[in-house]
Amino acid sequence: MAQPTPIIQPAVEQRRVYSYAHCELNLFETTQQAQAVPLQFNHLTIMSMMRGKKVIRMDRSAPFDYLPGESLIIPAQRAMLIDYPEAGVSSPTQCTALMMEENFIQQNLDQLDEEYNTMDNSHHWALPMDSCFFLHNPEITATINKIVHLSLDHKPMNELRVELSLKELLVLIAQQQHLSQTEQASEYAHNSNHFAHVLHFIKQHITEKISIEQLSRVACMSRTNFFKAFKSYLGLSPADYIVRERIALARQLLQEADISIAEIAYQSGFNNIPYFIRQFRKQEQVTPGEYRAALQPDNSSLRHHANTPS
Repeated sequence: MAQPTPIIQPAVEQRRVYSYAHCELNLFETTQQAQAVPLQFNHLTIMSMMRGKKVIRMDRSAPFDYLPGESLIIPAQRAMLIDYPEAGVSSPTQCTALMMEENFIQQNLDQLDEEYNTMDNSHHWALPMDSCFFLHNPEITATINKIVHLSLDHKPMNELRVELSLKELLVLIAQQQHLSQTEQASEYAHNSNHFAHVLHFIKQHITEKISIEQLSRVACMSRTNFFKAFKSYLGLSPADYIVRERIALARQLLQEADISIAEIAYQSGFNNIPYFIRQFRKQEQVTPGEYRAALQPDNSSLRHHANTPS
């Protein structure tokens, strides 16, 4: 940004700032425990936890834990109160905050509207500008980490690379937002959104074998056009989405059903148990057995994996 945007900066946090043409990256580190520390940003901001734990309260909503690997879109002027229950000199709480210019955001969203509009032209690419939005997406986390590393590494042309990474980040977030909206629309049988019908079909047949041909027929598109459009608009392939939904079902069964891991794999639509375990670990960072063990009252070391929403 041409002029760094001030924020309400708590004294307990150390802050490093890297300013660019269209964004400002803030790196926060907290080395002492504190409660109800106020924080507010003057621009839409993407916060990403790197280390430690925060407990955040906004407005009158219930407080929530904020853990590493999670990112949060914060609207401009949204006041927060933050607790730092685990911060210490040897174990600092670390977080990034990427503030973005509204004009830059809108220019890139307009470009997406122009070049990648949906089939019925009723959708407009958008970011959640007025409400907080959790992001659980490895690509988004990796792109934020890339911007941080470029900022810390003072090499020629890194500023240009930051701008390109920022554009990539906006595309990924817009796809995530579109996916969330489409999943909500899939709950309504009479919705006219083609992709909503596809997601509804997947959810209804998640334990069965689902082919791209079936899904393309539901979308009333050719196989090639359907695959390309699905990945462009929702940010992942149909096969990846099916696996994601099957893992979500497996998580539910692990929490509710006292049956074997093999049976959970079959009931979730997986016919290959090693493949199921690999995919579960890829998405949840723990095996199904470790996930189940983390649910036990006497095992807190892994419990945050079991309680992290997806």
